[in-house]
Amino acid sequence: MQIPLFLFGFISLYSTASSDDTVIIYPSSGNQQTLQQIINYVANHTTILIKPGIYTESIVIEKKSVSIIAQNSDQVVKFQPLLNNIAILYRNGGGGQVKGILFTGKNATGISGSRNDQEKPPGMIDISNCTFTDIGNGVINRFTQISIVGVVVNRAQWFSIELRGLINDPFTT
Repeated sequence: MQIPLFLFGFISLYSTASSDDTVIIYPSSGNQQTLQQIINYVANHTTILIKPGIYTESIVIEKKSVSIIAQNSDQVVKFQPLLNNIAILYRNGGGGQVKGILFTGKNATGISGSRNDQEKPPGMIDISNCTFTDIGNGVINRFTQISIVGVVVNRAQWFSIELRGLINDPFTT
């Protein structure tokens, strides 16, 4: 009886460690973990489905691939970081997919890759169906690979996409 239980535990552990995970997040109500706490906890190649609402924290994704996707395309998921902050910062090899998010906030930045030369550059970023409205900077820079599809920019102070070294990369679209 102990052998099958041990074997089942080993198989379960292996399948959990080798598969992509999906986590569903609701806007914080004060008694829940923050989105950053959840990102720090999840494994590499996790998809986070975001419920409709306004998210005001700035998050950092580092050393792993984490996708942040609006759960329903017909409902608004709004990232509105505090003044002079970055909504999503990828650094030190971090990457992933951002899909269906509205970024807004005066003097705030939507998505950015770290410009720190002391770190490994951010990894692959895939941005699709996102909107940048009334935002300070919709900066997308320093990624090793970039794919941008269906992005809308309205009333941004400035918006840039750094393609240095990526023009001839077949994965840059």
